[in-house]
Amino acid sequence: MLRLPEDMVGSIGIRRGGFTLIELLVVISIIAILIGILLPTLSLARSRAFQVACSSNLRQVGLVMQMYIDDSEDRFPLARYMPPPIASSDPNPPLNVVLGPYIDPGTARTPNKIYRCPGDDQVFPLSGMSYVYRIRLGGSKLNDLWEVQRLNLSPEKIWVCRDFDNMGQLELDNGQTLNIGFFHRDRNLLFADGHVNYINKK
Repeated sequence: MLRLPEDMVGSIGIRRGGFTLIELLVVISIIAILIGILLPTLSLARSRAFQVACSSNLRQVGLVMQMYIDDSEDRFPLARYMPPPIASSDPNPPLNVVLGPYIDPGTARTPNKIYRCPGDDQVFPLSGMSYVYRIRLGGSKLNDLWEVQRLNLSPEKIWVCRDFDNMGQLELDNGQTLNIGFFHRDRNLLFADGHVNYINKK
């Protein structure tokens, strides 16, 4: 095999391997553009995954609540809208405690994750629950609700629990406030017939 002398290699324009500065900058620019395109997509996919997992947990809460209703003469649980330390003048126990005989609420240190929206890193660690209970339903039968009597709404139109996200300033028992943002893209709601749907917040 013929080999050129070292002094001839440069003179006839043959280069050794390696990138020039311009080529390196072009490659870095292309990578930066691809990252810029992919990041919003990955963020949306992550938010969607949180929403789906949250919806599944909320559906399980609905199944447990239905067991309570079946054993309570068709009446909804009498419970405060959120557990302590979230401030409330309601003397009733929170929903996760009321449903305790049907599913273990866990402990203050390790609460049951059925009550958690995976995107919630504020409210659940604080109270052991990511979902607001609609206290106006407490102790009532479905057919006694004004939505049914006056508006003639069917159970699939009456929400029972929902995500606790985007609640603005939340007051705690100790007088402090907490700013609550969005857990994910769309808000999940549990309805009286047991199905879960979402409201787009765009």
